[in-house]
Amino acid sequence: LPQKEVRVYEEQMPAVQLDRYLGVVQQANQAIDDPSNGKKKTHILSLIAALRDVSLCPHLPYYTDHGFQQLSTEEIVNSSARVKKTIEILREIKLRSEKAIIFLISRKMQRIMQHIISEQFKIHAHIINGEVKGGRRKELIDAFQRTSGFNTIIMSTEAAGVGLNVTEANHVIHLSRAWNPAKE
Repeated sequence: LPQKEVRVYEEQMPAVQLDRYLGVVQQANQAIDDPSNGKKKTHILSLIAALRDVSLCPHLPYYTDHGFQQLSTEEIVNSSARVKKTIEILREIKLRSEKAIIFLISRKMQRIMQHIISEQFKIHAHIINGEVKGGRRKELIDAFQRTSGFNTIIMSTEAAGVGLNVTEANHVIHLSRAWNPAKE
């Protein structure tokens, strides 16, 4: 096998994403400083989850799936540093007619990425997460591996991290990371 190559990208957040991120931080600071809050303090894990969601896509905590349909694919892509870089990477992979796995935890974001990939690349990226049962998972993996040329599949590390063998993908993109690195 060829040597594994690990790339880490650092991208500047677009203005809308940075504004939302700083807004979450500001709300948390206000909640902490508010004397009427009494002993109620912002739970740190909910704050971390909100920051994680906004850093993935600034609209993620604010829109339902239906709300996302009101935004164009370009608006979604250009509002998120991670999504924009992922699409750039997928374009390079497509030029080489290779395949990629995208690991992504948020089910809502999985559906959004599936839609973006469909719009941008005119392919259907299957999703494997906790909603997909064992036998169906194997069918989706087999379909992904049988497809010649460029293809991508979206997986949750929790659902796909154990018991699945994907041999046809030569690129892995961790769009979001699991809290527990052992799951990766």
